[in-house]
Amino acid sequence: MARRRRARGYPALAAFVLFVGLVAFPWIHSTNGTPPWVAAATGASPVPIPAAPPQLARVSLTAGARPIWPGGPIAKPPNGDANFLPTLVSGEEARLRTMLHDTIHMLRPGVVDFPGSVATLVLPGRATPYTLSDLISAGAVVPWNTPGTYMLIDSVFVSPSTTLDLGGSGLGTLLMNTAPSRFTSIVSWEGTINITGTAADPVRITGWNNGPATDPAFGRPYIRVIGGRLVLAYVRASSLGFWSGATGGVSWTSTSYRPATGGAVSSSFIGNTYGAYVSGSINVEFSDDLFESSQVDGLRLYLNADNSTVTGSAAVRNDGNGFAVSRGSHDVLRGDVALHNAGNGFLLDAQPLITGTAASGGEAAPFAGLAVISSESEGNLRAGILVEGGSATVVRDNIVCGSSSAIAVRLGALDAAIVGNDVRCGRKIGVSVGPAVNGTMISGNTVSQSHIGVLIRSSPTTRLLNNHMDTISVFGIAVRGASPGVAGNGNVIAGRGFAPTQATAGASAPLLSHTNLVGWKHRTSPTVLEYLRYHPLLLTWLIILLFVFLFFVLSRLRRRPVRPYQHVVPWQSHSVVITVGGPALEGPTGSAELAGGYSGGGPGSHLYPPDSVPRIAPASARDH
Repeated sequence: MARRRRARGYPALAAFVLFVGLVAFPWIHSTNGTPPWVAAATGASPVPIPAAPPQLARVSLTAGARPIWPGGPIAKPPNGDANFLPTLVSGEEARLRTMLHDTIHMLRPGVVDFPGSVATLVLPGRATPYTLSDLISAGAVVPWNTPGTYMLIDSVFVSPSTTLDLGGSGLGTLLMNTAPSRFTSIVSWEGTINITGTAADPVRITGWNNGPATDPAFGRPYIRVIGGRLVLAYVRASSLGFWSGATGGVSWTSTSYRPATGGAVSSSFIGNTYGAYVSGSINVEFSDDLFESSQVDGLRLYLNADNSTVTGSAAVRNDGNGFAVSRGSHDVLRGDVALHNAGNGFLLDAQPLITGTAASGGEAAPFAGLAVISSESEGNLRAGILVEGGSATVVRDNIVCGSSSAIAVRLGALDAAIVGNDVRCGRKIGVSVGPAVNGTMISGNTVSQSHIGVLIRSSPTTRLLNNHMDTISVFGIAVRGASPGVAGNGNVIAGRGFAPTQATAGASAPLLSHTNLVGWKHRTSPTVLEYLRYHPLLLTWLIILLFVFLFFVLSRLRRRPVRPYQHVVPWQSHSVVITVGGPALEGPTGSAELAGGYSGGGPGSHLYPPDSVPRIAPASARDH
C-alpha cells in the first residue's frame, strides 16, 4: 500500500521539477544579458545592424548638381485648364502615332503636317545618326541671334531604330519655339536620342516664347523617348513641359512591350513641369544631376521604372516631392540631397496597384527593394523620408530633418529597415511607424530634437535595437493601438519629458531590455499650454465653454429695447379718474388701454380715451 502511495506522488514531483526547470532555464542557459530574439532579429535583417549609431558626414555634391538658388521661393503649381490640357495631351498621342505610321512609307527626311500642331520633321531609319546639320538642312532648325544659338521651329520625330545626336558642331543653345496651342517637341519612338555637351560648354535647351516659356496653360515644348533610349550628358534643360508626366519636360516612357533606357549625367532640369519623368523603364541611371523649381516633382520614377539608380543628385524648391519613386522595384537612391520642397524630400511609394481581385488576373503584390542610402533631406514641408507600402524597403545612413515626421513608414509596409540614420530634428516625431505596418526594424539610429523619438501606431512586430535618442521633450518611445510584439534592446533615451516610454489606446507596453535612462529627466509640472496640447478633447470642451460664457456675458450687458415687439408703443403714465357712486378714484393706466392704442384685446375690444371714460352709477340708482 505504501508503495502505491509513493507511485502516485511521482507525477506530481515530476511536474514540480519540470516547472522549476522552466523557471530556472534563463539562468541555466545564460545569454550574456542579450535576449535570444535579438540575435534572431539581427540575422533576419536585410542590412547589417550597427552596434551603435554611426557618425555621418554631410553629402558632398559635384558642381553641376549644386542648387542654383537654394533659398529661393518654391515653384508654383501648374495653372492650366483641366479640360483643355488633357485634350492637348491626347492630341499629341494621336500625332505621334500618325508620324509612326508615316515613317513606313518614307525613305528620307520629310515634313508632315498635323491639324492643330506645328509641322513635324520625320527622320526615317538609316545606318548613320542624324545630327544638327540634318535638322538645319530640312529647315526644322534655324540660326538665331548669337553664334551657337539655334531655334527649333518644327517638331522632330525619330523613327524606330534611328539615332539623333545633338551636341558639338557649335551647338551651345537650342531654343524650342512655342506659341498658343502650338509648340515644338523632340520625340523618339523606339529610337535613340543623344544630347551631349561638356563640363565647360554644356548644351542649353529651353522652351521659348519671346523669352523662357513660363506659362504652360496652352502647352510647352518637351523631349520624350517612347520605348527607346535617351541619354543626356552636360545638358541644361529648362522651361519645358505641361500637364502630364509624358509631356512634363524630359521623359522616359515605354511601349506596351519595350521599356525605355538611358539616363542623365551632370545635367540640370530647371523650371519644368516635372523635372524628369520615368515610367516603364529598365536600368535608367541619373548621376550628379539637379532638379530645381519644378511645378510638380523634381524626379518622378513612376510605374514599373525598375532597377533605376539615382546618385549624387539634388532636388530643390519643387512644388511636389523632391524625389518620388512610385510603384517601381529595386530602385536605389544614394548620396542625394532634397531641400526645401513643398512635399516630401523622398517618397517611396511601393503599394500594389490594386488591393483586391485584379481584372487582368495579375498578382496584387507590393513592389519590393526600394532604398534611400547615404542621402540628406532637410527643410521640406512634409516628411523628410516617407515610405508607403512595399516590401523590404531600406532607409539607411541618411541625415534627415523633417517639419512633422523626419522618417515615416505607413500603409502596409512590410519588413522595412530603418538603420543608421541621423535624425537631427524631427520637430514632432523622429521616426513614425504605422498604421498597418508589420515587421519594421529600427536600429542604430540617432534621434534628437523631437517631441517623440519613435511613434508606433497599430503596427505589430517592431524591433528597436541600439538607438540613441536625446533632447526628447515628450516621450522617447510611444506605442498606440494594436501593436503586439514591440520589443527593443540596448536603446538610450535621454531628454526631459513626461515619460521615456508610453503605451495608450489599448497598446501593450513595449518589451525593452538594457535601456539606458540615465539622461532622462521627468517633466513633473507641465505648463497649462503643454497639458492642453496633448489633451485635445479637454481643449475642445474648454473652447465650447468659453463661447457659452462669452455669449452669456454679452446677453447680460446688452440693453433691452424700448419696444420688445414691433407693434407695441412705449409705456406712458396717465391719471384717469373713475367715479363709482362716490369719490373719484385716481390711478395710473397704460396708454395702450386708455389712449386708444392696440393692446391685443381682439376685434371686439372697446377702448376709451381718458376724456370719454363713462361714469358708472351706483347699484341703488340702477335699480330705480
